[in-house]
Amino acid sequence: MEDMRSIGIGLLVVALFANSAAAQTPRPASDAQAISRGWTALAAGRVNEAVSAADGVLQKQPRSHAAFTLKIEALSTGAQPIAALDAYEAWLPKTGRNVDDRGLLQPVAAGLLRVLSTDADQSARATALRWLAENGDESALDALRKQSAGGDQRSSIALADQGDAGAITVLQALAGSGSGRDVSAAIDSLAAHGGIPPSLLDTLLKDRVPMNRAAAVRALGRSSDPSATQQLEALSQDQDGLVRATATLARAKKGDRQALAAARVMLASEVPDIRLFAAEALQSSLPVEAEQAARPLLTNRDGLYRFRAAAIVGHTDPSAVQGIFIEGLGDPNPLVRQEAARIATEALPEDIALLRQLLRHADHIIVANAAGTILSH
Repeated sequence: MEDMRSIGIGLLVVALFANSAAAQTPRPASDAQAISRGWTALAAGRVNEAVSAADGVLQKQPRSHAAFTLKIEALSTGAQPIAALDAYEAWLPKTGRNVDDRGLLQPVAAGLLRVLSTDADQSARATALRWLAENGDESALDALRKQSAGGDQRSSIALADQGDAGAITVLQALAGSGSGRDVSAAIDSLAAHGGIPPSLLDTLLKDRVPMNRAAAVRALGRSSDPSATQQLEALSQDQDGLVRATATLARAKKGDRQALAAARVMLASEVPDIRLFAAEALQSSLPVEAEQAARPLLTNRDGLYRFRAAAIVGHTDPSAVQGIFIEGLGDPNPLVRQEAARIATEALPEDIALLRQLLRHADHIIVANAAGTILSH
């Protein structure tokens, strides 16, 4: 019995010693713990530490989505978010597939937009701020408010599109000033957000600038007031061709038979401008006819006509128009490149591979629009 008791005591001592030794030897952190510490470091602004934590896991698990998400988020917050894009494009083949991950590209896009929001080019800066503001970035909204207060119309429009009451007031004053300038973009923005009171609309319908009157007609076309129909009929006889056509198309969208017949004549016009003008206006009400009218212009020699036609056709047949935009992006004229990119991002918002390529474009306005499209869809 004494021998058995001695053996039992000995085993107990060994077990206690082993437990004590195990307690003193720290276990290697799990991948989840490493990633958690990485996120904590990133939240505290320790970007390099966060990247290191992610890399530690990726060395063991190259396909770890959780670790790579941390790495992309960390790299995107730095001064050179293009490094995040480099890492993404190096990682993508390791996943065994070539399908882009929009969720992983969105932090990259946000990082690029933050950098471009202080770009030396005013247009690139305004474009980046608009996209950031649309995605709830308070710093971007503050910057737009300052620029709007300084008289920048693009900033006021961007704010009005977010429902900013102050910006809507600014645009109302601008639209009603009778300055003789084209303020149709401001009028369209106000109309989209119910910011045109009847008295201002009456003033704008008499504006001496045809582009402004046409924008006012588009606003009138949104109205459900019975008197709007009679006004549109009168405006269909306006002395300016742009205003007349706009009024006719507005009536057609409301189902006016006579106007519909005139609109179909426009859709069949041999003049590309007239055909596209009608197709663009009737995309929502006559989508099939609008596409059929635009499709023949995909081969027009004028690049801008091709882009406008592609914007319409691309909604239902993206593969038919991708090559047109890629060609335009290589045009030596920067205005043509920018227009091609702008319309491409509107017509092909799901073509992530194309948008990713545009993130490396030398033109910062193109980069901003591509990044904003990735972030917003």
